[in-house]
Amino acid sequence: SAPDFSPISLTQSSRHRPQGETGATGPKGDAGATGPAGPTGPQGETGPQGPAGLQGAPGGFGAHGSFFDTTPSVALTLDQAIPVPLNTTAFANGVSIVEGTKITFAVTGKFDIQFSTQLQKADGGSDWVSVWVEKNGSNISWTNTDVLITGTNTASRHIVAWNFFVDVAVGDFVQLMMSSTTSTQMSIVSVGTQTGPDRPEIPGTILTVNQVG
Repeated sequence: SAPDFSPISLTQSSRHRPQGETGATGPKGDAGATGPAGPTGPQGETGPQGPAGLQGAPGGFGAHGSFFDTTPSVALTLDQAIPVPLNTTAFANGVSIVEGTKITFAVTGKFDIQFSTQLQKADGGSDWVSVWVEKNGSNISWTNTDVLITGTNTASRHIVAWNFFVDVAVGDFVQLMMSSTTSTQMSIVSVGTQTGPDRPEIPGTILTVNQVG
């Protein structure tokens, strides 16, 4: 019989061909545009508190001053209020002496004022001296003390010494006040160097100021 030359379907033929090798990867394309930001997620829970840090360095010192007076003799006039002089500043910060007697403040606060004064009288017997504080030229209530001085000349030397706390604002001034109430010959005295053994000078008054609040 005659050979069969019927056409073979291309589809049928391709199913029987082997798969070819994978070609090389093509070059990377350009990056696409950034998409819009998504919505913010919910806030997470607060974590536990961390340990306390190291303690910081201490702060600076407050206003202060160290003053004294070298006047040989300051007479306390009978029955007259006399502001105690302070003619020398050892060191100071925020506190100064104005017009020789006014302890003047450049800061607001509470201050401890400590003093010591050497008194002497030339007459005999026993006499009284009063010591108190004024602020801006007016007496501060309940600051006065009466002191009895006995003896004569060097044998009558007494030291009066204590402290006051004052509350001040910027520009305020305080004065240490004294008055002899019975003697016409009471004085604040300074003494020069002494020997046997060698000793330094004695100021008539020593006064220190320290801020405490």
